[in-house]
Amino acid sequence: MPDLDIPFDIVAVENLPPYLRTPEVAKLMRKSENAVVQDRYLHRGPPFIRVGGGRRILYDRDQVLAYLRQHTVQPDDQRNDDSHPASASATEIEPPLRT
Repeated sequence: MPDLDIPFDIVAVENLPPYLRTPEVAKLMRKSENAVVQDRYLHRGPPFIRVGGGRRILYDRDQVLAYLRQHTVQPDDQRNDDSHPASASATEIEPPLRT
């Protein structure tokens, strides 16, 4: 297991352990441990594994990385979403009705 006190941006992803604990996930996601715990409680955030009667929580490294990739926001210029108001031209947007 690599020394997790080293910043993750220096450690190659493949050198991370296959299963991460909450503090490691928090560091990887650049969040507080409490924020990761709260996300887990609210059923948000990456999927997790409950082991040993539910007290020990582990995160699969690949699932955490996949979660981060799935939640990557693309800039508007790379978007193919015609339903987004920013992608409509000024003539396509109807003015508000006055009553």
